[in-house]
Amino acid sequence: MRTTVKKAFTIIEITICVIISSLLFLGIVNVLKAGMQGSSKGLNHQANMESASILMSQIEYDLLRSTTISDPDVNCQDSNARWKFRSSHSNTWDESTVTYELTTEGVVRVVELANGKRERTTFAKGHKVDLKFTHFTVRTSFDVRKNIMVVELTVAAKDNKKIGENETFSMKKVFVVRNHLEIN
Repeated sequence: MRTTVKKAFTIIEITICVIISSLLFLGIVNVLKAGMQGSSKGLNHQANMESASILMSQIEYDLLRSTTISDPDVNCQDSNARWKFRSSHSNTWDESTVTYELTTEGVVRVVELANGKRERTTFAKGHKVDLKFTHFTVRTSFDVRKNIMVVELTVAAKDNKKIGENETFSMKKVFVVRNHLEIN
């Protein structure tokens, strides 16, 4: 007679299989976690770049149309700025005033139009922003002074405890204010 022997897994074999499977699963989870952190960091950096670019573009647009810089004073630096610029409303050119203020909610741009209306826009909401305007003049040929405005901007994501790092983006631009001339 022939006897059949049934093969089965022993408890030791099952335990070793569970330990190896657990180690593989833990390694896969760590790889996925690192990928998610990198993706989140990249998204924060992209959001900071976009906020800074939009704000700097608006400042550039306003400065290139400016006629008189009120704030900051010449050879001074400030986080707030004010100047007059030419704006076209109803086929007439009026002088309007734009103000940039650094607040806790972001950078607030207020435009006071010649007709008395006010337009308020907040840039870089939900970000930490550091903004510096530096105003100075340069004497050119024919004894003409040109106004220069240096704008330094840093945009940072609010603290993200999951990532552990605070992602920041900085930019600095120099503008020659062409419409604003002084002859001495």
